[in-house]
Formats: sequence, C-alpha cells, structure tokens
Amino acid sequence: MKIVTHWPVIDDLATIVLARTSGCVVEIGMGHSTCILARHAQNFRRHMYSCDKDPNFEKWYCYSGHRIFIGSDKDFMNQFEDTPSLVFLDGPHDYDSVIMEAKFFLERMTINGVLFIHDTYPPSEEHLRLTACGDAYRVRQELEKMEDIQVFTWPHSIIGSGLTMALKEEKNRPFYQR
Repeated sequence: MKIVTHWPVIDDLATIVLARTSGCVVEIGMGHSTCILARHAQNFRRHMYSCDKDPNFEKWYCYSGHRIFIGSDKDFMNQFEDTPSLVFLDGPHDYDSVIMEAKFFLERMTINGVLFIHDTYPPSEEHLRLTACGDAYRVRQELEKMEDIQVFTWPHSIIGSGLTMALKEEKNRPFYQR
C-alpha cells in the first residue's frame, strides 16, 4: 500500500485516536486520505467504510476490512450501522450536507472519538464556491455551540483550507466543567 503524506495531521492523529478508542473508521469523499486511513484501520484491525459518488474510486479497495460504497452520502448513512471512532468528512462542501453528516456520525461515535472535517478555514472568499471549500466553515461554527464536543480548527491542511477536529466527550463528568 502506497503511503501518502498529503495529510500529516490525520496521519499522526489517527494513530492516537485509534489506540485509545474502539470503533470503525469512516470516510465521506475518497482521495489521498483513503490510503492513510485504510493503513491505520488495517493496523488497528478495524473496519473502514469509504463513501464516494465517483465509481472510479472503487478500485481503491485497500484491504479485506475496507468497505467501499459508491453513491450518495445519504444513501450510505441510511445503511450504516456501525460505531465509528474516527470519521473524515471531505465529500460535499455545502453546509446542509456537512452538518447532516457531522450530526449523524457524532450521534453514533464512541466517546473520545474524533470527527475531522476538511475545508472549514477557507483562505479567501474565492474559496467559498462549492467546488472549493463551499460553506463547510459554518459547520465548524455550529459544532462549537454543541455540548460534549471539543472543537479545534487547524488552518494548515491540504491547500491551506483548514481541518476541523471535533472530539466527542464523555457526558456528565462532574470534575470537568466548561
């Protein structure tokens, strides 16, 4: 399997997240991240689910625990029944799609699991078109308002368009209050 270095933050943090949580790996929108996430899922003996509309990505099947769904994010989520510990969203870049995906996976995610969302820190207004970052940055703003979610946005990601990390916290920790 070819190791790609386009996503150093995800590459480094995937090891940390998967070593400390149980659950599968999910990716909406396949690309260079697919090989990185599949390598980590395989190393930790986790199932990985990848979803993309482009049938050309079906050839990216990386190992026996990797399930590829070719179709829409909605159709994929309608059949998804696992518990994720790491989710990477880089499919549709419109607010409605990304917030739907984020809420869906956060609800099912294991405690201390991490949701990554790409394109949440557009470098300029010209990146706000849907073929670039769209308005995915609005999802970051929405997640920051949620209880039991810690949010951090790393501005230095691929093409400098931001990577938001949302950590699902344990509920009702009396010794830890915001």
